[in-house]
Amino acid sequence: MAEVFLGLEHLHLRMKAMIRDLKHANVVLTAEGQAKLADFGLGRLDVCAPNREWTFGSPPGTPGWAAPEIFQRSPYTFTCDFYSLGVLLWVLLTGGVNGRGNPPHHSVGNDIWVHRGDHQLLRRAVDNPRENSARPTPAGPARELVEQLIAPDSSQRGTHSCIRNHPFLSHIDIPDHSAASAQVTAWASSHASRVLRTS
Repeated sequence: MAEVFLGLEHLHLRMKAMIRDLKHANVVLTAEGQAKLADFGLGRLDVCAPNREWTFGSPPGTPGWAAPEIFQRSPYTFTCDFYSLGVLLWVLLTGGVNGRGNPPHHSVGNDIWVHRGDHQLLRRAVDNPRENSARPTPAGPARELVEQLIAPDSSQRGTHSCIRNHPFLSHIDIPDHSAASAQVTAWASSHASRVLRTS
């Protein structure tokens, strides 16, 4: 999660861009076990979007993973990627709906507008997992971060600094967003080796 967050932070703060389609299928692992963001086909070279760039009547993003403001056709900022990061963390912690690795979402049909309520299905799965075909989200900092990131109000998802200093990630000593590539690579390598030694 720390490596995915670091990739998002780099994308937002240094590249001034958003991925807009963060999901497990767009995170790949290197041979060394390091997470990398992939598939920028729905990315945007700006950290704000007026939300008019729908293609063939569909918004950027994936049902269940995309922030509610995208489906509501409201203007949005890079915090839409924070929402997807929260969904990803929830899926990693619980296995997703029925353990199949996906968040809850309305059935895909001709009405794309139905996905405006996908965030409500996720909230129900977090609050009442057994009634919503999900495993409980472990209590503690991880759940607190999930709840913060999936807030329907984008202003409540926090900032990059707020996320990196959250108790779930703060003990990992994530390199600063201005760190050189070599420093980030060294951190990721040492972190991966520590994880492998404790597995």
